[in-house]
Amino acid sequence: MLCMAVVGALLTVGLPIQADEPHSAFIEGLRQRKFFDTALEYVDSLGRRVDVPAELAKTLDLERGVTYREMAAASRVPEDREQALTRAEQALKKFTSEHPGHPRAAYANSELGELLFERARSLIWDAESPSNADKAGQLQQQARSLIEQAKAIYQTAHDQYERLYKAFPPFIDRTKDEDAYLERLSAEVKYLRAWFSLVRCTYERGQTFSKGSKERAETMVRASHAAAIPLDCSPD
Repeated sequence: MLCMAVVGALLTVGLPIQADEPHSAFIEGLRQRKFFDTALEYVDSLGRRVDVPAELAKTLDLERGVTYREMAAASRVPEDREQALTRAEQALKKFTSEHPGHPRAAYANSELGELLFERARSLIWDAESPSNADKAGQLQQQARSLIEQAKAIYQTAHDQYERLYKAFPPFIDRTKDEDAYLERLSAEVKYLRAWFSLVRCTYERGQTFSKGSKERAETMVRASHAAAIPLDCSPD
């Protein structure tokens, strides 16, 4: 209740906004508590402010898109889930198209990929239902199409994170420069996550073929071969 009261005050009282205030962390906190509607209201309120720092204003579509995607993941109502996914896709694509060079562009692309996975999984589940036996092939093909789109998006995120990671020297002595060491470690983790997402694309594509089929078996073998940690990601 205290959290909601604080949010209400922030939404109604026009206090000056400082550039270094942790707005993203506050919005993430609301998302973690499943206060999705409140998080969206807060993002919208920031968008109406004339004193919002330019750098913060650039990320509002990203925050909106992430919130809608998580709202969709938490929903058990198909219609509400699809509506939230549609709005998430619109907001995330708007952010990536308007700010392709932003430091959080790779993160936005990863969120877009996850969104497409959410839709693909729904189609795969529908295809496995006995009541959809007559259109299982069509549903599987639609799921494969979404996964191919996700793969292209994840590849973009992977390349962005790879450039970020490889901009650091191969070895950083933590005892001499802990900040640089931790920044490189963070970049490496993001790079590996993006690589894993590409591997997952192959695995999920295998799920779009019927159990026992040759296509499913061959795709799953390719996924297992792809699951080798990149040689350029080795511990210091």
